[in-house]
Amino acid sequence: MIRKESGLSLIEVMIGVLFFSIVSLSVYNYYNRSAEQHYMNNVSVVMCRYADALSYYLQDSTATNGNGSVSLSTLVASGYLPPMQETSGVGEYEIKMYVDKNKNGLIALYGGEYYSLTSENIKKFLGIRGASAKDNKIISAGGYYSLPVSDFTGFRTVNLRGLMLIPSIQTSGQNCDRGGYDF
Repeated sequence: MIRKESGLSLIEVMIGVLFFSIVSLSVYNYYNRSAEQHYMNNVSVVMCRYADALSYYLQDSTATNGNGSVSLSTLVASGYLPPMQETSGVGEYEIKMYVDKNKNGLIALYGGEYYSLTSENIKKFLGIRGASAKDNKIISAGGYYSLPVSDFTGFRTVNLRGLMLIPSIQTSGQNCDRGGYDF
């Protein structure tokens, strides 16, 4: 007589391991995606703060008179940003601000690829000021504004991870969605 052994068969063990692996992977993907969105939201909050400061700076008629870039220390010295470290960056990224001759502002986020941060997927966090660079043009979210890249001296698209356009005709402050954060 064949006696049935007590315990789990190899197939039952393999099915259990497979089920546990699928559940573990799903939990990992959920938390990784959540962390990525939280990270992009934090990056966009910093960019929005810089956008507000640059917007007020550009409205000051004596602030700028031509092509070039605006440094973080200039915004701090002008009183548009509170005193902070003299670095213009967030995390592993560098933020550069550009101005054209018509007082249009451009904020660019440069850096390596951390998470999947690109100028396309951060646009939803930047709201109406989010932009992208395509075919030698900078196009705002919704396509309301389009400016030639050549208008912004020193602008480059290498390692570009985020872009905000601040047209000269816009109202000051509150440049983008902040995801519930307030300053």
